Amino acid sequence: MKNTTKIKIEKAYKEGKLWKVKEILEGNIRSQPYDKEIYEEYGKLLYQLGDLKNAGKYLLLSGNTEDKYKDAINIFLNSYKPHQWWSQFPRSFKRDLFYDDMPQTVKMLINEYPEFKESILKNTSEPNSVEHFEGNRLENYLGIIGGILLFFLFTIFILGLWKFVEIVSLVIKRIL
Repeated sequence: MKNTTKIKIEKAYKEGKLWKVKEILEGNIRSQPYDKEIYEEYGKLLYQLGDLKNAGKYLLLSGNTEDKYKDAINIFLNSYKPHQWWSQFPRSFKRDLFYDDMPQTVKMLINEYPEFKESILKNTSEPNSVEHFEGNRLENYLGIIGGILLFFLFTIFILGLWKFVEIVSLVIKRIL
């Protein structure tokens, strides 16, 4: 979380303006890359305000596993079927995270619920959510690197063949 955001949030809390804290956090979630601290702070605020379903969503996405918040997380999870969970997550979470970077809480759901994993693979065209699911990032670029190498090898072969034909034609001209 940026220092300026922390200062704004602390000021709004001190002034008792929970609506302002909520606005600041929502704005950050919509406009900034995924930030575990922002998600956790927003989840805790929603919990404090009594919005347990949404609190559970953001606490889950932050990776928070405190016992006190398990009821909220379960309310979120039980409000939807596993194949619907992904569609409930904010765009910044879905867009910015590779599988390796996801909180352990989400990885656990992916491993425990095949229908959740299938919904992610089916409902997104974002490469960091689809191709990066199995393995690390390097493995996902090997195909691209291999394609580039094949292109260069093919180009060298064609240029070599062209040069060979050129040399043969010169030799034939000298002989004749």
